Amino acid sequence: RQAFAKADFKAADGMCRKLLQLVPNEIRVLRLMARIADRFQYFEFSTSTLATCVEARPEDAALRLEYAYALLRNRKYQEALEQCDKVIDLAPERIDAYDLEAELLYHLGRYDEAIPIYRELAGVPEKRALSLLHLGKVLKTVGEVDEATSCYRQATELEPGLGRSYWELADLKTYRFSADEVASMRQLLGKDDTPPLDKVMIEFALGKALEDGGDYAESFQHYEAANRGYLQVRPFRYTSQIDRFKSFFTADYFADRKDAGIDTAAPIFVVGMPRSGSTLAEQILSCHSLVDATQELDEIVSIARHIGNPAGTAPGEYPEAMAELSAADVRGLAQRYLDFVHGYRQDAPYFVDKAPHNFQHIGLIKTLLPDAKIVDIRRDPMASGWSLFRQFFAESYLFSYDLETIGKFYNDYVDLMDHWHAVLPDQILTVRYEDLVQDLRGVTERILQYCGLEFEEACLDFHLNERAVATPSSEQVRQPLYSDALEHWRNFEPFLGPLKQAIDANPA
Repeated sequence: RQAFAKADFKAADGMCRKLLQLVPNEIRVLRLMARIADRFQYFEFSTSTLATCVEARPEDAALRLEYAYALLRNRKYQEALEQCDKVIDLAPERIDAYDLEAELLYHLGRYDEAIPIYRELAGVPEKRALSLLHLGKVLKTVGEVDEATSCYRQATELEPGLGRSYWELADLKTYRFSADEVASMRQLLGKDDTPPLDKVMIEFALGKALEDGGDYAESFQHYEAANRGYLQVRPFRYTSQIDRFKSFFTADYFADRKDAGIDTAAPIFVVGMPRSGSTLAEQILSCHSLVDATQELDEIVSIARHIGNPAGTAPGEYPEAMAELSAADVRGLAQRYLDFVHGYRQDAPYFVDKAPHNFQHIGLIKTLLPDAKIVDIRRDPMASGWSLFRQFFAESYLFSYDLETIGKFYNDYVDLMDHWHAVLPDQILTVRYEDLVQDLRGVTERILQYCGLEFEEACLDFHLNERAVATPSSEQVRQPLYSDALEHWRNFEPFLGPLKQAIDANPA
């Protein structure tokens, strides 16, 4: 434990393994090994290890709750909810179990069930501020923006130093900070006792406030400080994996595997760079009478992780490990995906899986589901790059906190998409976001035709769709289409040199 606390994870792991040789299945050692694995995102290992612990001590509520949190981090939301319910049965006095239950219901799209839990938690004094923030997030998702705003402002009043409350207000897009709120944020940034992560979120919020006021130079200074500060909290170095995907997923590979997966035309995957219009495309498609919306699902990523590390014992090699999959394995994984998505669907014959980062996994998608449709939304790289830099994603997109890295990631995205088009000819539709904004009807007709769907006028009235939207674009897609934001990035053009240089360095 001391080695773990000092971040000497190699030593901690070595000692754990020696201890397990002496005392097999010792719970304390297994729990620590699970935490080490979790620290390095070996989620399959951490969850399987904690499952062993829970099996040995089924009445231990704290242990079972730890297992539920591990399942959450592994994005196994339904399984985590089942464990959470068992914790509540064992120890109904544990308030943190209800907090976790509400978070899991949110991830499962069961917003109407999450809201009353957060409302009740907001009545617990020590939970009030954070519960109001969580409640506001769910309310924003279902379109109740006014009440969400009230929740965020109450949280700010309860805990003035809570950086997340300022960021949540900024992330509403339509909210405008008062002069007093701007002054409060500046004061908090000047205090030594403001935690680093809170400062990061306040910097992002202050950048947004100054941007709204037209002070682009100072706004950029705060955005830059926010991104730099987050990389100090969560260091990250981008390493490209694109060449591995290109060398493994060849035209011959797909020819050999063309009959291995499950034939179904139901899935429509919307992919691309984050902040490039994928939510708009999803909203348009979900307005069609034959199409269900789901969420930004992570099951494809979970399957990729499973393929590389099926036993949960060590980090595996994906995609190369796919060469070892039998036809039965492929069909089993395809069915796993379809079973997972079933919980997010209604009754329509088609559904949208909108997870932008799935552009990296088109080879896997087309192996499992050869008839799946892929819609790639492409936006001007300067516009999407700037939109990424000004947005706080926490750990979701770690490449987005540095302008040069964003440019490198964009080049890899284009390079890989070119490869997919080459080895999967005529199977992917690329749509420019700018074209969609300028010619909504024409481009919508093209998307629907590619997906094998008849045109429906309702798709043009996407802003009337009352479905829940859990992305940063939730407010924009509830408004009629506008083109004002297409060139907004130019207000910051003098400061975006590293992004432009990285993009221009692409030989293509």
